[in-house]
Amino acid sequence: MWESIDLQEVRAFLMVAAELHFGRAAERMCLTQSRVSQLVRSLEGRLGSQLFDRNSRRVQLTPLGTYLHDRLEPAYGALRAALDDTRNMMTGTAGTVRVGVVLQSSAGPHLLSLVRIFEQRYPQCTVHLVELTYRTEPYELLRGGEFDMLAIRLPAPDDAGLMVGPVLSTDSRILIVAKDHPLAGRESVTLNDVADYATLDVPTAPKEVRDEIFPPRAPNGRPIRRTVAVNSVGEALTHAARGTVVYPTVGLILRYYQHPDVVSVPIVGAPPSRAGLVWRTGQLSVAAQAFADVVAEELPRLLGNDS
Repeated sequence: MWESIDLQEVRAFLMVAAELHFGRAAERMCLTQSRVSQLVRSLEGRLGSQLFDRNSRRVQLTPLGTYLHDRLEPAYGALRAALDDTRNMMTGTAGTVRVGVVLQSSAGPHLLSLVRIFEQRYPQCTVHLVELTYRTEPYELLRGGEFDMLAIRLPAPDDAGLMVGPVLSTDSRILIVAKDHPLAGRESVTLNDVADYATLDVPTAPKEVRDEIFPPRAPNGRPIRRTVAVNSVGEALTHAARGTVVYPTVGLILRYYQHPDVVSVPIVGAPPSRAGLVWRTGQLSVAAQAFADVVAEELPRLLGNDS
């Protein structure tokens, strides 16, 4: 029986066990939910017992499912590593992947973990991360071949020569203000509230990013005044701390940058902001393509561990 087992059944089982949700597992596998359910049922049929308790509200591993998961996950990982290592020997995947990181907040919370996974899977490869600011005109550096890809705030410019890859993070929006600012005590604000005050501008950032983070108009149609030009997060925090402007940004910024004289207030009603990988269409090296593939494969699992 086991000689004819379909490895997709094993992968489907492990994906559902990780997500405890057939829909999310199907998204990760790029299959339909019905196909994932079929694969799991097939494996259950081989074993003669249910691996999951399913009802309309949740999915849980049965005791047998837990036992199988704990035994199977490391074995499946070892099998995949053996196949990857063999492929690397045959294809000669090697070299340096150059990634320009446009502010640390655009890297998302898991980029370093993804780099470690990639370098373990491809021991002849390394990833070189370089922090950039918008002042360095990162898209021009990318088009000029200085980097294989960028980790950058989206949306990317509408350019057929650019390809948007995996989304590294989806971030809530916040407003950073001085501790004594009138909005500092609020539980939340809207972009309509932001229009009451002067804000920042990053003139070197792509227009698409500027208009999303520092929108020119509030939903009620009032203009949002972008009066103070800055070139770094440090400058932005200093101006906000002085109370001369309010600073719309993303929540992840506070993981990397701090100032003792500011507080943050959630912005509600604004869509979340995304950051992701961008590269030149059709221009990835073998090593860079392998890194992009690892990010697309492993990031959903890392994000799932956060929830």
